[in-house]
Amino acid sequence: MKEQLAKVRMPFAKQEKSARRGPVDGPYNSLVSVGGKSLIFEIEGATIGSRELMNEVEAFFACIQPADVLAKFPEG
Repeated sequence: MKEQLAKVRMPFAKQEKSARRGPVDGPYNSLVSVGGKSLIFEIEGATIGSRELMNEVEAFFACIQPADVLAKFPEG
């Protein structure tokens, strides 16, 4: 999940491409369309739908159980 979100982090959070400094504007704007109640972005050649991505994030967090995060802190 971290790798998938890394692709959208810079264009969304910082409004800049990861390999190129400066704002995402003009020919570098990643928003390519709006469809099916989703914003569609093209980032580094990949087409990413905001709705689909958020569904994946929600499913990921839904799988986390208390036993996955509540454990004894390792000593040492």
